[in-house]
Amino acid sequence: MPHPATMRTVLDVRLLEPDGHAPGLVVDVRDEARALLVDLGEIERLSPRTLLRVSHAFVTHTHMDHFAGFDHLLALGLGRMRAWTVWGGPGFVDQVEHKLRAYT
Repeated sequence: MPHPATMRTVLDVRLLEPDGHAPGLVVDVRDEARALLVDLGEIERLSPRTLLRVSHAFVTHTHMDHFAGFDHLLALGLGRMRAWTVWGGPGFVDQVEHKLRAYT
């Protein structure tokens, strides 16, 4: 049996910002060519290749440091991402609706 330190995992989890100053996680789902985001803070640091693989984003709350990257992901993925599911807490749907209405 391989040593636990050398075993390949299904999920590759890393902080959005290695020094930990910006909230958020990127979870690469290996073998499925997709990624998950936990909070949408400073996601501009991620490559477009990574962002275009995002299938789900989980937003803990809509303070700017947890949600400002929504616009970046939307602009990058519009017309390029097949589907994208965004989850949030109470009132989140209304907050996203207001954000989207601001564009029209």
